[in-house]
Amino acid sequence: MFKKVILCLLILMMSFSLAACGKTTEPKAEGTEYILTSYKALPDSITNVSRCFLDGDRLFLCCWEEGDKENPAYYAATIELDGSNFQKLPLDLAGTEILLDIAPDGRGGLWALRMAPDGEEGADYALCRFAQDGSLASEFPLNSLMEEAGALRWTGKDLFLNADRDGKPCVVARDGKTSCFLFDQGGNYLFTLKNSGDPRSVIALAAGPLAVCSTQDGGGAYSLLPIDMEKQAWGEPVEIGTAANVFGGFGPTAYYLFDSSDFYSCGTDAGERDRLFNWSTLGLASGDTHVCPLADGRFAVVAGAYSQTRLLSYEFCIVEPGDDARTVLTMLSLQPEDSLLEAIALFNKSSDEYRVELTTVFPKNENVTPDDWDNAVTRLNAALIAGEVPDLLDLRSLPADAYSRRGLLEDLYPYLRSDPEIHSSDYYYNVFAALSIDGKLPYVTSSVRIFTMLAEPGAAGTARGWTMEAFAAMKNSGALQMEFLPPTLLLKLILGADNRFVDWGKGECRYDSAEFARLLELCLDQARADLAWTNEDGLFAGQANCIYTPLDSVVAVAYYNALLGGGANPIGMPNLSGEVMHILEPANKIGFSTACTHKDGAWAFVRSFLEPRLQESGWYFPYRKSSFEKICSAAVKGNTIWSGGMYDREVGQEDIELARELLASANYCANSDRELVDIVVQISGAYFAGGEAVQETANEIQNRAKLYVGEHAE
Repeated sequence: MFKKVILCLLILMMSFSLAACGKTTEPKAEGTEYILTSYKALPDSITNVSRCFLDGDRLFLCCWEEGDKENPAYYAATIELDGSNFQKLPLDLAGTEILLDIAPDGRGGLWALRMAPDGEEGADYALCRFAQDGSLASEFPLNSLMEEAGALRWTGKDLFLNADRDGKPCVVARDGKTSCFLFDQGGNYLFTLKNSGDPRSVIALAAGPLAVCSTQDGGGAYSLLPIDMEKQAWGEPVEIGTAANVFGGFGPTAYYLFDSSDFYSCGTDAGERDRLFNWSTLGLASGDTHVCPLADGRFAVVAGAYSQTRLLSYEFCIVEPGDDARTVLTMLSLQPEDSLLEAIALFNKSSDEYRVELTTVFPKNENVTPDDWDNAVTRLNAALIAGEVPDLLDLRSLPADAYSRRGLLEDLYPYLRSDPEIHSSDYYYNVFAALSIDGKLPYVTSSVRIFTMLAEPGAAGTARGWTMEAFAAMKNSGALQMEFLPPTLLLKLILGADNRFVDWGKGECRYDSAEFARLLELCLDQARADLAWTNEDGLFAGQANCIYTPLDSVVAVAYYNALLGGGANPIGMPNLSGEVMHILEPANKIGFSTACTHKDGAWAFVRSFLEPRLQESGWYFPYRKSSFEKICSAAVKGNTIWSGGMYDREVGQEDIELARELLASANYCANSDRELVDIVVQISGAYFAGGEAVQETANEIQNRAKLYVGEHAE
């Protein structure tokens, strides 16, 4: 058990405010003062909504349908505020033209950004105005303005449009920097503004001016750049910090902000904001978000959720003040990711008896310093040890192994086996075994990626699995060639998956054994072999015949299989015993505490991660068999979020069979006992750098590790 002195120190640390870690580390408890009404799903064919605005008693949307790559569609549509009467508008557009964005023109018509692809010549862009009947009233070509601003070459579809309260339009081109083009009510060009920031949207502040939402650091912190039409210049910037999206204001609220967890009304002074509600607690999807404030204090919301087979699926709803009488399940997350937020939204939207209230330490998109992160983990550990345990836990960045051994986490196997709607044959059940700790299942996940090695059969044979001895010998003989594999990385992977040198039940370890010393020698030996054919950056100049990589999708499998000439052998990670070793990394880790008083409700939430919707919306491999087959079939047709980039590769049946074998035989989980493994790897660096003898290093590791194991054992 924990040493009493350690426990006392940890509890003492709780007396200090989390604000000591920085203002963003204070947990935000979720409120219940708003409820969701008038929920409606938008047509399944919609894959993107680029704009949403309110005009009168209708919501206007700019919709893209790109599921059918041969026949995409782009159009404007309206929907009533009760979610009824979704209608496409008859705008005068050619079939090949792309409607990028829309805005009200102040006269009952629409401003629109039109893109006309022109083959290898690029595209023609224009600012158009459409009358109420959909006819084209005016058109202003944009290419010359964009070229003069240096924004034409890289913009693609990244153009934004909005109009101020008088109907004066503003066009923003995004090409890694901001080029902003301003026009009068008649569509006549006025002036251009530029900024080095990366624009994400253009909104209308409540006071009237338009403002560009921009970031200088890839999304960690945002600024609003107001546009002064009279001075034809940028106004005083407003620093808004971390944000997932920013929306136009209304009345006394200058603008609204969504930080991936909470929704705020904001003023223009720094830090001037009031939290209104938690996004996921209400049941709102968070993949793509649009909010329009209504005059009566309600909000019209259009929100989309991601999936691997279709980029986004959208829903419409109204958020209004009200009380939610359902039983609360409390949940804690250090920093939530998309699948967790979507799971909470789905559950809270569908459950009549329970709702999940999430408390987060850091918003999803916030850049967190290592010190702030470590401080937050330490304080949360202390709170859990002291008995302040929520019902549900996001364990992705927490020591689930230690919590499970101390009896803080419920074993999910009894729930899994007794649930009448869950059948073991529907899943790659080996995934549950890999996630297990000492025979118990402390959490589940929605998807997994696989750390492994693929090799050419001509280089490594066709047998699966190999020993560290064989792996190092083949590399040193020159038969096996690959990019440099650092000894510390290999050691961390092996120990994080199979730390056979620790007996937690007895509180003992044996890092001073000859077996461990030999593992250190082999990790170094295989790395030395790489130096013969890699450059000073560790890059292999020739054609590798063995690849170590994390595989997150069937598209990635197809890519690496093709690099190896096809027919790749999933030989797995080398290890001491020579068995097949494919290492899983869960996308998320969701469990509930043994102290939870509503375990039926907690299980209802946890099991949602095993259902098709979340299995198919995860970024990695689903392990529900039907979901795996569905995303693979879609990938063959090119309908996958992994299309483009380095993985721009067609998927064939051979690739699917290879991915299926990897998933069905994955047998270890990555990053087990991370703190202990980090201690071992850190000390081993002295030996790998040539500063110590191997047994001397092993003894030093043993001395440090036995203290840690003794303090953290059962």
